[in-house]
Amino acid sequence: TEVDFKLSYVYEEAGKFYSSQGQQDRAIGYFQQAIPLSKDQDKLTYFMGVAYSLKKDYPKAIATLEKALSLTVKEDNKGNIYRTLARVYQDAGNPEKAAEYAQRGGLGQ
Repeated sequence: TEVDFKLSYVYEEAGKFYSSQGQQDRAIGYFQQAIPLSKDQDKLTYFMGVAYSLKKDYPKAIATLEKALSLTVKEDNKGNIYRTLARVYQDAGNPEKAAEYAQRGGLGQ
């Protein structure tokens, strides 16, 4: 419905705002509220994965980004998720997986 669309937009914007302010738990809460109301579940799931990575919760970041990847249809958008997963795997201390996703994201070795 139109109300769901507008509400999901408000939650998305609140999530992006709180993430930019370093308040990842609040951001994640808003993204969680927005996802079921939105047609852009792939994008919102990606934003939530980034928020998890910013709070250094790498297992949740990886699981959430993998889910975003499974929801994403456009190859251009998948490339961005691959590159983000490469960074998260690198930060999490898994250089092998980081290299795999970097290659899939077009970053080479």
